Amino acid sequence: MIKLQLPSLTRRVALLGLGAIALSLALLNPLQAKADSRLRTANGYFATTVSDHYTLLGIHGGDTYYREDLVFLYSGDMTGTATDVNYVVVHADDTFESFASEVTTGCTLGGKTGSFTAVYYISGASFSNYDYTGYFSFTGGSGGLSGLSGYGTFTGIPDFSYSYKYQFGH
Repeated sequence: MIKLQLPSLTRRVALLGLGAIALSLALLNPLQAKADSRLRTANGYFATTVSDHYTLLGIHGGDTYYREDLVFLYSGDMTGTATDVNYVVVHADDTFESFASEVTTGCTLGGKTGSFTAVYYISGASFSNYDYTGYFSFTGGSGGLSGLSGYGTFTGIPDFSYSYKYQFGH
């Protein structure tokens, strides 16, 4: 067996790439092939930040790598507290990409309350101005949100809004 030892920053870049691949596969959710008539829609906002902390992971070739630990509140058709771990690559021109995992607690969606997990990918025109679009996929639920699946989009400016399609059970 050949063991490949990569420098720390290279490992992080490789993990970012693997995360992007995993997210792409999650977004190819079988729900997308089904008729949207079976799916409900949740719309709202995620603008209330409880805490947000960035850790610099490294700088390489004009790109800056961060880990963001974020806690925020959902409002609208879905309410609750979300805790995200986000890996971000900011390019020299302020464009950026990131992928993240999300865990919610005490979340209410479709009249049911529980917790869920999700993954998402963000592509942004401006990291410093919160100009981005994100693609989101539910990966599981518990409690009242057991059997939750779905997908959707969200944006930064101008209003930090989301629009998710979801269902319970398959």
